Amino acid sequence: MTGWLSTIFGLGRLRLIDDSGPVQRGQVDQGALVGGVRRLTDNVPIVGAFGFGSVPPIGAEVLVARCGDDRAQSVGIATNHQPSRPRGLKPGDAIVYDVRGRSIRLDGDGMTIDGKGGPVTIVNASAVTIKSQSKVRIEAPSIECTGDIVSRAGGTPVSLNDLRDAYVAHVHTGVRTGSDKSLGPDRKA
Repeated sequence: MTGWLSTIFGLGRLRLIDDSGPVQRGQVDQGALVGGVRRLTDNVPIVGAFGFGSVPPIGAEVLVARCGDDRAQSVGIATNHQPSRPRGLKPGDAIVYDVRGRSIRLDGDGMTIDGKGGPVTIVNASAVTIKSQSKVRIEAPSIECTGDIVSRAGGTPVSLNDLRDAYVAHVHTGVRTGSDKSLGPDRKA
């Protein structure tokens, strides 16, 4: 039985990858020696799960399915790259990762997006909504916004731009030059 399975399935190592067509194609070293020379299988389709795309790094392991014992009729059905594979996941956890260590991790503690010091960008969204049950906290040395910031958007909206414009336009009357200071705003009891 084991001998029969080894004619259908094999483990190889990716040597080249082409991601330009409708199906990835790679050159796979399947470990076969032909006349004392290692045989590389060219143009091997590498298929993956719908909705998830990746380009495995050169040197990644490739599980191939073969038509009979013909290595030329191989299809890559799974890949793995041991040096970059995250470890320590628990049953039920999931992670999307790359060779640089960036990841989106779903585990018992929640969801973590780790950019490993690189940028994280959301593009081409008509709207982005963050719904939190308690609060949203931003820890950053600065926050930039190219447009207006509106508070109480679901009730009586308050525009930060309008508040800034009102502050810049306001004047104090009855102020004398010198060391005198104006009083604060009128306080209503």
